[in-house]
Amino acid sequence: MNRFSRFSLLLQCQYLILLATHCYLICCCITDQYMKSQSRFVMKSITSDQSIKVSAPTLWAAITSNHHLEKCHPYILRHTKNIADRGLSDEITYLNGVTFTREATAWMDGVGYDLKVGRIDEPKNEVAWRIEPLDSNSCKLSISVTPLAVEKFPKLFRGVALRLFVRRQVGLYLDAVTGGIKMWVETGKAIDKTAFPRHPWFCT
Repeated sequence: MNRFSRFSLLLQCQYLILLATHCYLICCCITDQYMKSQSRFVMKSITSDQSIKVSAPTLWAAITSNHHLEKCHPYILRHTKNIADRGLSDEITYLNGVTFTREATAWMDGVGYDLKVGRIDEPKNEVAWRIEPLDSNSCKLSISVTPLAVEKFPKLFRGVALRLFVRRQVGLYLDAVTGGIKMWVETGKAIDKTAFPRHPWFCT
């Protein structure tokens, strides 16, 4: 190999090194921006609202009574007694046998409560229940979920999981829950759970 050929090969190697370095820096930048966007996206809550034809105090008494989710939640099989002196601490078992714990992090009499909900060995979702009076005989119930349990997925897949199915499935779940509560408190009768769409996360 003559001197010119060696010089040309050296230039090609340097060019490839510079190109690889440039590509690496671009990938790092894209990944960093992607992870930041994922972090912001994870913190957004999903909410379902229902206008209910009972007074706010009546709804509050209903959603703080023992075992009430067995009567009004389309996907819950068992709801244990609240064992907290003040606030809330109980367990719920879904139709497919999955059990979640519920622990209150904030309690506002007559207004609502904030919960940590999930499996014992996984990140807990943040759930907020709120009652807003509309008039003396009606109110609005809002339930919001921040799906922090998605943190069990690898970071690179969290945003994809949220966009493709988590947010939609949580929204469908919440609409069924608020709809079940509305039906229960307005009629005074336990709901027919078979009348609600099956949910892939909680039904057998």
